[in-house]
Amino acid sequence: MSDQTKAANRDAPYKFAADTNSSVRRIATDATGGDFALPSGWAGQWVTMKQVSGNVRFAFTDGTAETIDYAEANSADPQLGWHLGAGESEDWLIPADATHLTWDGSGAGELLLCLTSGSPRAKS
Repeated sequence: MSDQTKAANRDAPYKFAADTNSSVRRIATDATGGDFALPSGWAGQWVTMKQVSGNVRFAFTDGTAETIDYAEANSADPQLGWHLGAGESEDWLIPADATHLTWDGSGAGELLLCLTSGSPRAKS
């Protein structure tokens, strides 16, 4: 796949996370878990998620109280969320009614989110 094709499928990180118009967010993850309010306008958009360090389980939610328990990975708990390991990167279409990202980590870590151009990024 050419570099031009790859570039056509990705938007560059835009501004800084402190800016409400930023296309990038950083979440410090830990074993306590948390609930991250998605920026306005992110619902229904493609996002690339990269777990820089640590491991995390996550799910997009509509803001209702949700809990993900990373430690129950081998149980029948219906609220496990999706697993993203250290160094892994995946693209997701955020559900249109989602307002939050609920997560729980295996320990200290860092999760990066970056809006893409409306379609999954090209894989090489």
